[in-house]
Amino acid sequence: MHVLASNPIDPGVFAGIGFGFMILALVIYLGLIGLMLWIGYLIMRTAVKNGVILAMRETGAQITPRPGYSAPPAPPAGWHPQGG
Repeated sequence: MHVLASNPIDPGVFAGIGFGFMILALVIYLGLIGLMLWIGYLIMRTAVKNGVILAMRETGAQITPRPGYSAPPAPPAGWHPQGG
């Protein structure tokens, strides 16, 4: 006599799906950590750059241009930033 199984679906299939979801969750988790580190780096880089520029302006130091870039042209004689 043949005995019918109470569960016609193999439980191994669900174990494989669970393993796949664990890998997907790990990839998403590590991707979010990487994204947070990258955005934090961009924010810190901008803050440091702006802080250095502000400190150089306050001390009157010259801001040297990057290599490969030319300095902006000098303003014409008699030109004042306030317009007067």
